[in-house]
Amino acid sequence: MAWVAIASTTILGNQQVKARAKELVNLGFKAFDASYIACAETRNADVLLTTDDRMLRLAARHSTMLKVRIENPLRWVLEVINARRD
Repeated sequence: MAWVAIASTTILGNQQVKARAKELVNLGFKAFDASYIACAETRNADVLLTTDDRMLRLAARHSTMLKVRIENPLRWVLEVINARRD
């Protein structure tokens, strides 16, 4: 809930987002997931968090073709905590 409270950006679908989403669907992402990824890429997000194992596997397989890092929230939080300890 804390993460949702600090989210403040609204992204409207435009032709760029729609075109990128179609490219991602062609890589095997579901349309809804492809839209999320395309929006995150458009806004230059550092990371997109998801618990969807299928999406995580596809993102790992196509990581060089993505413009945003896609991670499991728990794994990402642990990474951030460990980085702060160093």
